[in-house]
Amino acid sequence: MAALLVSLGDSLVKADIDWRTKGVVTNMKDQGGSFCNLSWAFAITGVVEGATAVQTGMRHTLSEQELVD
Repeated sequence: MAALLVSLGDSLVKADIDWRTKGVVTNMKDQGGSFCNLSWAFAITGVVEGATAVQTGMRHTLSEQELVD
């Protein structure tokens, strides 16, 4: 993952880019009212999904449940 972020360089930190209009942000996910402190899994999948979409131009939805398992 670190190599992916480094390869993206400055494109990830530019504040003037609206990633929603570029189609690299997936839809908001429902955490199901879980009080199990699993927000880290949603954060990680969001970051990886977005970074992958920026680099490859293809958007994929990852599974938070697989991280938890």
